[in-house]
Amino acid sequence: MIMKNINEKVYLFLCLITFFLFFLQGEVQSHSIQEKGNKCHKRSNAWICKTDIANLDSSVTNKQQNVAKRISETVAVMTYNIYGARPNGIQNIEEIAKVITQVNPDLVALQEVDKYTQRNAHIGDVAKRLAEITGMHYFFSKAIDFDGGEYGDAVLSKLPIKGTKSYMLGTTPELPGENRSVARVTVEKGGTEFYFISTHFDHLNKETNRVKQARDFVNILKKLDKPVIVGGDLNDVPDSKTISILREHLLFGDRNDLNSFTFPTSTPSQTIDYLMYFPNSAFRINLYRVYTPASITSDHFPVIAIFKINSK
Repeated sequence: MIMKNINEKVYLFLCLITFFLFFLQGEVQSHSIQEKGNKCHKRSNAWICKTDIANLDSSVTNKQQNVAKRISETVAVMTYNIYGARPNGIQNIEEIAKVITQVNPDLVALQEVDKYTQRNAHIGDVAKRLAEITGMHYFFSKAIDFDGGEYGDAVLSKLPIKGTKSYMLGTTPELPGENRSVARVTVEKGGTEFYFISTHFDHLNKETNRVKQARDFVNILKKLDKPVIVGGDLNDVPDSKTISILREHLLFGDRNDLNSFTFPTSTPSQTIDYLMYFPNSAFRINLYRVYTPASITSDHFPVIAIFKINSK
């Protein structure tokens, strides 16, 4: 009996010693972890270290930076003839603005833009009003005086406009036609400064005027000292002489597949609206599309594209 009591006491003593040693080991480990700059804490019986959190945060931050870099290296553009020349003017400019905001481009080339004409007296300065609704910067370039005001082309830009310039495209003296304009802005994205242009060639049936305007436009482009993206209603089809002249200097954004009709929206049968660029080393096309959901705001569909800006 005495021996049994002694054995029980020895057993209890050994248990206490074992528990004490286990506890002491845990404290030493805890102290060791805390000594590493107090970088760890216990959560749900697991040690979470600040170094691990920092690595996780760094991974998330790197992913965010990569996404931001990809965004900064692309530019979304649109060209859109807004049918400002319709006889009764633009009835609902908010619907045109809605098309633009739905696509959410960085840059928009606008054609048929009125400024204080009688037919659009209820709007006044069309480019300015669209800029106000969409929250973008704008630049208007007059082609002709018309209907008590001005008529021409414009650019809308999310990017700060660093410079502007207007050019005129004339017609041949022996043929009736309309002088047209070129609206050029200087912008910067992804560390690259480039030009964005809106233009609109003569709409009359005589190709002679458009051929002249194409040649004059190419001469303008040859003098530019930066990469350029062009959006325009050229009033001519892909296999025309007008387009062949432009191809000598410009690359067409749809990789030369010009089979998507842009006009008229009621019964699409022609491709006359384009996005172009130069040089090939400056940009790469990620997407090119005729935006057919915009079927009631104009007689032209907008054309949209996403360009990757190639780093220098």
